[in-house]
Amino acid sequence: MHIFDPARFRRNGIAASMIAGVLLLCPANAIAANAPGTTKTAIVRPLTLVKLADLDLGRILPGPTAGTVTINVNGTRSSTGPVVLVGTDYHPARFAGEGDPNGPATGGFGRARITLPNQIFLTGPGPQMRLNNFTFGPDTTLGTTIIQNGNSQNIRLTRPDRTFGFVVGGRLSVGANQPGGIYTGTFSVTVDYN
Repeated sequence: MHIFDPARFRRNGIAASMIAGVLLLCPANAIAANAPGTTKTAIVRPLTLVKLADLDLGRILPGPTAGTVTINVNGTRSSTGPVVLVGTDYHPARFAGEGDPNGPATGGFGRARITLPNQIFLTGPGPQMRLNNFTFGPDTTLGTTIIQNGNSQNIRLTRPDRTFGFVVGGRLSVGANQPGGIYTGTFSVTVDYN
């Protein structure tokens, strides 16, 4: 049998209130939080080509007259005319491949020919913009894995395992007072292994 003791109830009630008040006034303890992360890898098989990153020309401000934005294979970006470059979120496209380990070789390493488009058009909220003057060069993040003879499309693979990487840049023609928004386009890169 339980007997109600008002004095005891008040003592317990006050004590409970004080504990709650103290908890509210104490600094919060360290709290663990979780956040998802992502990771990726590229599996390159013989006589294949894998895209590692898209060509991103970044953010730009158009001017009252036409201009251009160029992404170089060394990762730099430049402009002509009144076009203003904004931010650092730009980069050339990146590709990786592997030659045929049993195929013909030059100097003990494989050969290939890289073909880029002449031009493509980016579409968005305003008039199309032309992307041309495509260029490629070694992907320095992977080390020098190709040797290119000047502007030739022919390359020599420098790694004994014949894996290689290269980057692709280009020049975008920006119209006068080009309307703001996202502009996108698609281009194809072909690697002929020999």
